[in-house]
Amino acid sequence: MGIRFGSASQTSSFWLSDARAEQILPLVDFIGVNIYPAWDWQQADANNQPIGVDPETGFNSFSTTYNQIKSKYPGRQIVVTETGWPTTFGPTGSQQFPLGISNARDYLQRVIGWVQAEQVVLYIHNMFDDQFGVDISSPFNYHFGLIDNTGKPKGIL
Repeated sequence: MGIRFGSASQTSSFWLSDARAEQILPLVDFIGVNIYPAWDWQQADANNQPIGVDPETGFNSFSTTYNQIKSKYPGRQIVVTETGWPTTFGPTGSQQFPLGISNARDYLQRVIGWVQAEQVVLYIHNMFDDQFGVDISSPFNYHFGLIDNTGKPKGIL
């Protein structure tokens, strides 16, 4: 029996195209993958939303990525360890537009309905808007929370 890891949570690109994925696959009991809709993480539209994607196309991107991973690793349990939709763009405390809340709600409702139908384990990212330890490469990363930086629920779920 040896030491095993429950999983290695990685980005979808790791599981789809990184040669190291094959090396760790024998060591994990399930594949943990972070899947986000495809969008430009560096720019936002006038409503502080991702450019060129709406909740429907975002969900389609999410489910396509999941199915690619499932096809590449048949017979393996795939757990979505992170997904979500940012409600705004910019530093902590940036203005929240109603469209951002609506888009996050719409996207997550689509994902939750799919999860229930497909019997997939999924974790929504994040309970709170992140202020510490956030990946600062994109101003969207501060705003995935169901609760804003003041402790107020955003009304997403």
